[in-house]
Amino acid sequence: MKKNIFLILLAAMPLATMAEEDTDVVCQMGGIVADNASMEHKQGKMEATVRLSFSDLNVSSKEAIIITPWIVGATDSVELASVGVYGRKRYYYYTRNREFAITGPDEITILWKNIPDTYEYESTVQWADWMKNSTLRIRKQTYACCGDIMEEEGGCDLAEMVEYIPSFRFVKPKTEEVKRRVIDGSAYLIFNIGKTDIVPSLYDNRAELNKIRESILSVAGDSDYEITSISIVGNASPEGKYDLNEKLAKGRTEALRDYIINEYGVERSMVKADYVAENWKGFREYIDTCSLPHRDKILAVFDDDSRDLDNKEWYIKITYPDDYKVIKEDCYPTLRRTDYKVEYNVRAITDIDEVLRLVKTAPQKLSLEEFYRAAEQYEPGSEEFNEVFDVAVRMYPTDEVANLNAANAAMSRGDMVSAKRFLDRAGNSPDADYARSVYTKMMED
Repeated sequence: MKKNIFLILLAAMPLATMAEEDTDVVCQMGGIVADNASMEHKQGKMEATVRLSFSDLNVSSKEAIIITPWIVGATDSVELASVGVYGRKRYYYYTRNREFAITGPDEITILWKNIPDTYEYESTVQWADWMKNSTLRIRKQTYACCGDIMEEEGGCDLAEMVEYIPSFRFVKPKTEEVKRRVIDGSAYLIFNIGKTDIVPSLYDNRAELNKIRESILSVAGDSDYEITSISIVGNASPEGKYDLNEKLAKGRTEALRDYIINEYGVERSMVKADYVAENWKGFREYIDTCSLPHRDKILAVFDDDSRDLDNKEWYIKITYPDDYKVIKEDCYPTLRRTDYKVEYNVRAITDIDEVLRLVKTAPQKLSLEEFYRAAEQYEPGSEEFNEVFDVAVRMYPTDEVANLNAANAAMSRGDMVSAKRFLDRAGNSPDADYARSVYTKMMED
């Protein structure tokens, strides 16, 4: 006879999960049928349920039938509240004498003539560690008129509680046909007033140019990378006349494009250049979040389509001079910038030994699918196995699959704080929902 196991018995596996086999155990005890039983650990309690059927039960007037479930472990046991079915004379005897039922005040007492065909039994007791691997049993006792046990039968095992061993579903990422990557940033170059030529020695220009230099050389100097394009977008602030700003933005962007081509020997066709004459988008973002006294009025001017851009800037300047002074000092310098982007492809790594080496030496060259192949080389749950997914999520901190696998790795080593952080970024896929259910179950203890 198969037993009804209330929990899924799982093994820690990286790639698959086991399904629950749900079979029903039926215990027949002289007119009583017990089935549909379960055991569950909930918030420090053990909850047991069983369905009792009485359709074939006969109880004489002086008899009492006591049905008692109890939990049995390897080292201890505990009886649950009994169900007492009493014949008419036996029932009224206890009622008239105001005595407790046979098994005490917790007994569920029923007069036989009022007994239902089925009764959904439920009882809860305090959880104890010995219950991790325990069995729910049930017995039936028939009491004669004098309080003696006339007959006892049952001892059936209805359900087993198997200690919860979580299973972790590690998800295989999609293979990238081409490993396209991007390095982007912003450089804040200073130009002489009205000029477009680049002067590296002016203010912090050398440091700003080095930002672009380091981005390009980090890719150009490695045979595993192939630069596909470099794009720059020059932005000017709204200060002054639009026509002049447009001319300066265009000229300064072209100057930076020429600088990159000459400095690094890049093909001209590979460097794309564009410009924004006046960075009003950045201006709006600044005003939206600032605390200037006339913030709302400045926004109203910004949104006034009847004004041209020069008029908007001029009106804000003369109408709100104190606010404008702050804007000029705090906002405008951030708007005068060059946004750059280096796009490149990374060589696919097919040799598994090279993949394992790169996990430790150059993880930025690996795709998530390559990280996954590296993890497959180790024993699931091992330190090396978990480390692969930890490195992968550092390389891809916003990727949902990377976060999901990192969450599973964290749970497998008991790091529930990190698991929670990763699960918050793991998306809403069925696998992520499953991982959250595992997290919830593990946190119950």
